[in-house]
Amino acid sequence: VPIGPLAAQFYAQNREQLFPQVPMLVAVAEQRVMQGITLGPKDGSLSLSLDIRKLFENILQLLPDTQRIVLVVGDAPIERYWVQVTQQVAAAFSGRVSIELMNKLSLAQVEHQLAALPPRSAVLFPQMYVDGAGASQDQDHALQRVVATSKAPVFGLFASQLGKGIV
Repeated sequence: VPIGPLAAQFYAQNREQLFPQVPMLVAVAEQRVMQGITLGPKDGSLSLSLDIRKLFENILQLLPDTQRIVLVVGDAPIERYWVQVTQQVAAAFSGRVSIELMNKLSLAQVEHQLAALPPRSAVLFPQMYVDGAGASQDQDHALQRVVATSKAPVFGLFASQLGKGIV
């Protein structure tokens, strides 16, 4: 049971050497990231579809005066992929709100920027595995630091983030 897209890609590429006859169940992978992973007849996946546009729309519905949404995300390969997807979606909001990415900053630099956010800002924290300086980050610790320093409300994606300061 590979959990997540990187584990699924690794297993799919190496399954003949590892466990050629064992069925695979891929857990918690987004459908777009599953592209290129071939599932056999005995394989299955529990995938989700992340609607990034809806994430931004939800923020704007809750905080209609928002002028700036800051996306705090890391710079690991999977996070770079999501930055590209987000940039495509962000174009649809160009006349309504500015969407800024903080994926090339260290966590300390992110904290500094978040502490100085102007009014009518919101923060979206999906994940941070590796910050922009290349330092590995613990998800909960990074979220805790973001929530503690942000002058704007922090939105998240996952149920595991509930109770940790996200909207």
